[in-house]
Amino acid sequence: MIPEWLFGPAGDLRPLPPMEMDVVNAIDRFGGIHTAISGGRTVDVLGYKARYGFELNHIEPDEYAHLEAVFTRQIPGNTYLIDPLRKNLLSREASSSKPSGTSTAGVFTTSGSATWIRVLDGPVSWSQRAAQWSGMLAGTRLHLDYQGRIPVVQARDMTFSVYVRSAEAVTVTGFSQPYLNGTWLGTRSYTAAATLVPNTWTRIQITVPGDVSVSDELHFGIQYEGGGSVGVTIQVASAQAEFSSEPTEPVIGGGSIRAGIETMETVSPYYPYQSVILKILEV
Repeated sequence: MIPEWLFGPAGDLRPLPPMEMDVVNAIDRFGGIHTAISGGRTVDVLGYKARYGFELNHIEPDEYAHLEAVFTRQIPGNTYLIDPLRKNLLSREASSSKPSGTSTAGVFTTSGSATWIRVLDGPVSWSQRAAQWSGMLAGTRLHLDYQGRIPVVQARDMTFSVYVRSAEAVTVTGFSQPYLNGTWLGTRSYTAAATLVPNTWTRIQITVPGDVSVSDELHFGIQYEGGGSVGVTIQVASAQAEFSSEPTEPVIGGGSIRAGIETMETVSPYYPYQSVILKILEV
């Protein structure tokens, strides 16, 4: 984990200045409890978005200039906030293996389909969720946060890990997919192929060195290499990406968000310093 708040465009994340006030963090849930035509109640949750409030007092002129440049979109590309209180850099949806199509958060497959299932014997105690991948062809992939991506931090290794299971001895690999300046570089890095022991959770992992000159964003997933009978399925659970050279115990995601500054209020207590109140929203 990184012991400071990082904010800025991909490839140029910078520490937020020290704060004297508490950080305000809220998670908004889209959807909720609705009344159906029949009169019964149903729960319809579409996703989650985070929002943060920061009060930065007496910051240096160059720190203020950088924040203003991000706020006024002087720097193109994706902007990110790294929350040091949450080590899993994947989205909440991806860490719980929720299928989502090609959206920024969750599970997307290039072949077959993924369904969100309940598992009572999962690899972690805090979740009973997994994605069940079926109908896939050999050589196709399951992506996590397909368009969401995670920013690379210079000199910080990033490790992706995920638990997979099948009732048959199928072969899978893990992969990382690099981007630079918003464009996929056309390559992937793969783990060694792993043949799963039937009905046993296996943790796949891959580590990528932090070098923003090589890539400034990453996303991760697994590839089905083959094996098993017609109709074979693979379960995927407890995915995690973290700033570490080794995987640690999985937790719920949300540690990295694609973000924008909604409001930036400024007070100048004395020249040349300024104090800033920021409201940052996940986008």
